[in-house]
Amino acid sequence: MANRKKRVKQGLQAVLKKTMDREAEAEEGPVAGEPVPEETGRGGRPRTYTRLEREEERPDEKRHTSVYLYPSEFEMLDDLIYALRKSHGVRVAKTDLWRALLHIASRMAEDASSAQELVDECARVGEE
Repeated sequence: MANRKKRVKQGLQAVLKKTMDREAEAEEGPVAGEPVPEETGRGGRPRTYTRLEREEERPDEKRHTSVYLYPSEFEMLDDLIYALRKSHGVRVAKTDLWRALLHIASRMAEDASSAQELVDECARVGEE
């Protein structure tokens, strides 16, 4: 319980720090050569921060996302990682496995028959 509280506190501190950094950047004003945010009637602040973030994102920049899985799905991930290590002698981190699965799904979406297969599987899993 104490570890969870500590992690939550660290996460909140990180969010606060990032928010304070954004506000400090906004107060400094735009640097020459950077696009000026459009006026919105909110004292020059944008309607949402996500709009600015998308413009400033870099391909190598990481974003935090929350993915909710059932315990059995976490076990499936662990089993898959274990099977890769046991059968093929390859160690794969969960993060790398997630990224690989996303890239596979992205490639499947490019082909019409594969995209339908992916959608069918998503629907099947959603019904469970």
